[in-house]
Amino acid sequence: MRFTLAPSAEYVWWDDAVPLKDYTLIGARAGADFGRLLGVTAWYHRGDDIPVNFVRSGLVADGTPFANTTTDVETFGTNLELKLGSGTIVPFVHGGAGVIRFTPADAPRVEQVNYRYGGGLQYDVARNIRATVLLEDSRFLLRPEAFSSETPDVPSEDPRATRSNWTASASLGFALGGPRNDYDETQDRWSFASIPIEPFVGRLEFDDDNMPRQTVAGVRAGVDLGNYVGLRGVYWQGRTDGFGERMPIQGYGAEAQFNLNASLGVAPFLIAGAHRIDYQDDYRDGLGMVREDENALVVGGGVGLRLTDKFRLNVAARDFIRSSRDIDDIASVDELTHNWMLSAGIAFNIGRSRDRADDIDRRDRDDAWTRDDRDDDKREAAIRRMSRPEATDSMRGRVIMLPVPENGEIYVRYGATGGMMERMVRADSVPGHSTAGMSEADIQRIVAALSARIDSLLAYRMERMPPAARQATPGRPQMQAPNNQAAPVMVMPGVQTPEIDMPTDTGRVIDGVAAYVAGFDALVLGVQLDAGPLFGLEQLRFVPEFAIGIAGDKSVLFAGGAEYRFGMLQVNETIRLRPHTRLSLGLLAAGGDTDSQFGFNFAYGVTFEPQDGTTMDRKPRIFVEHQGISFFDQNRLAGGLRWAF
Repeated sequence: MRFTLAPSAEYVWWDDAVPLKDYTLIGARAGADFGRLLGVTAWYHRGDDIPVNFVRSGLVADGTPFANTTTDVETFGTNLELKLGSGTIVPFVHGGAGVIRFTPADAPRVEQVNYRYGGGLQYDVARNIRATVLLEDSRFLLRPEAFSSETPDVPSEDPRATRSNWTASASLGFALGGPRNDYDETQDRWSFASIPIEPFVGRLEFDDDNMPRQTVAGVRAGVDLGNYVGLRGVYWQGRTDGFGERMPIQGYGAEAQFNLNASLGVAPFLIAGAHRIDYQDDYRDGLGMVREDENALVVGGGVGLRLTDKFRLNVAARDFIRSSRDIDDIASVDELTHNWMLSAGIAFNIGRSRDRADDIDRRDRDDAWTRDDRDDDKREAAIRRMSRPEATDSMRGRVIMLPVPENGEIYVRYGATGGMMERMVRADSVPGHSTAGMSEADIQRIVAALSARIDSLLAYRMERMPPAARQATPGRPQMQAPNNQAAPVMVMPGVQTPEIDMPTDTGRVIDGVAAYVAGFDALVLGVQLDAGPLFGLEQLRFVPEFAIGIAGDKSVLFAGGAEYRFGMLQVNETIRLRPHTRLSLGLLAAGGDTDSQFGFNFAYGVTFEPQDGTTMDRKPRIFVEHQGISFFDQNRLAGGLRWAF
């Protein structure tokens, strides 16, 4: 991904039928490149007090020409860009739509639908500086008399004629992100070996009092262009509120999906496309009337949670923009209606994994290994300094590194192997700790377990490192015992290695799962996933959630949000509690008399921790919580079990 933000200006040559002076509008552009072939750019430009001259229009009122005036002009919208090459200077073509707003000094404000198409050049002056020039045709429908409050004796001819206005624009601004130097051209190739499929459910809310809200179920499928752009064919059909029976309405169309993140975890995306709404023969609106089929322009966005390379949860909002007129005959934004479809689905890929996404994740891991190696180099340098001849005999050759468990103690035996430990930390030197009751065999088992665990961790890390990084990793300095003394020994032959619970970096996406039953307004079965920490804070976790109402009004809930887990509370000698609170954004697709809702949910509760438990023992914990859907518009009391992986 590469994001751009730039101040810009555009000069407009108005159509001859538009009585405005050619003028410069000032504003800004913000864009995103999805790979090296496609980009999306939003614009906003404005000009104030632009002269309006009616001399050429021929408009008169009571035999007198219209009086000249002024108007403010604003234009904003979005273009889709197709790059025609790669490199420092790249040509492109684009097309898009938006709104052009006129605010005359003595007439009501007018907002017209504005279509644009054209092309230009982008020039990456430096890695973080981009310049763009473009030429485009800006089209809209407008009556010349809209700039005046006077009523013409003779209205203008063909008031709905398309006005063609050429614009030239230039911008210079910042560019952030972008491909690495080792960019692979295969990132922008079509992938036909893996087919994404997404079953979904949702609710279509019509902007028409005579059109009841409609529960829908459907499927999306298509192909991907690299990791950031996908094309989807869509089919959906109306269902009753309980999803049990089919309704005589359906839709089909095509969409483009633009992903803002190609890695595992949270993945926001944008949507643009077109649908055909098919009202079947038995369909009747609220007035009992038959409806004609309609076309709809679809725009929107959503948030996905990529669980693995092949599975992803999606929540999205789509605006179905409808009009009673043909698309080329739409003049004003007042002729448009906005109808929102809120949906949630589970996407999965049929075929091979996305190799390029794996490569990106691998490069990220390589970077992490490089950072870790820098830290290791610092530690090894300290070890070498302590092993130099000038180091004291008590320091030289007696340095080892051990992972420290979150809870517990470490005992290390060295020197002669017979008899009791020749050197160890005295119990009275560490307040609150005691070695009373521990035999030499106990200590040997602990040291052997630690040694085996360290070997396992080092082997695991070496397996995950790429070959190049593995070869470049410097070897550990060998421990040389001074004065022919025995080197530190951690291997205890013949000792059975017990299971020691220590944290490891396994690369998992899901760190835990919780299942619950909830009641109050409805009986619900739900599942929550612990998708790992947010912003590097272990206490702040990303938690996606899925729930189904099984009694009362049927419902389906998809949500995802941040959960904060507080410190442990010691109630008594046997009971410990860990409070938590959660704020999430989700969709509740409901049936019956319950309205579907898309908004914020809030929850709070506690988890019961066993007195002798640890955070990694994988034992189930009981938890209870109060869930407020749409900030307590609906309430649920939930209880269930939580497991940590």
